[in-house]
Amino acid sequence: MSANQQREALRCPERERISLETIHRRVKEQQFKPWQMKMRCITAVDEEYAARMQDMLAPYAAAPDPMRPMVCFDENPVQLVAETRSSERMRSGATALVDFEYRRTAAVHLFVFLDAHHPWRDVAISAGRAAIDVAQSRQRVLRHFLAAAESRVVVDDL
Repeated sequence: MSANQQREALRCPERERISLETIHRRVKEQQFKPWQMKMRCITAVDEEYAARMQDMLAPYAAAPDPMRPMVCFDENPVQLVAETRSSERMRSGATALVDFEYRRTAAVHLFVFLDAHHPWRDVAISAGRAAIDVAQSRQRVLRHFLAAAESRVVVDDL
C-alpha cells in the first residue's frame, strides 16, 4: 500500500474531528505500521560494484599468514546508566520489576579489535572518540603484532 493510499484510508470525510479510537481502528484495519521501514543500500549491482566488492572481500578469503595479520577495527559508543530506584527481585511465580527510569552516569567508546584469521581480540575503552583516542588504541593493539612483517588494519567508516 502506497503512502497516499494509507493517508486516504485514514481520512474520515464525514467528520471534521475524529476520536483517537477511530484513528486507532482505521490504522489497525489498514495494517498501517509507520514505525516499520525497509532499507535499501544497493540500487544495482553492476560490474564495477562486483569488482570493488571482490577487492574488499579478498583479504578475508586469503589463507591466514602469521607474518601479515589482518586486524579488524570497529567502535561502539556505550552509555553507562544507573538505576534511580532499586529493582524488585524476582520471586517464585512472579516477574522481576525493573523501573524504566535511569540516570546517565557517563558515556564511553569501545574500540574493538579482532584478528580475522585467529582467535584473538582486544577491547580498548576511551572517554572520547577523537583522533588521538583512536590512534592510541591502535598503537596499543599493534604492539601485539610487533613480530609481523606487516599488519593490515581494516577500518569501517571511522
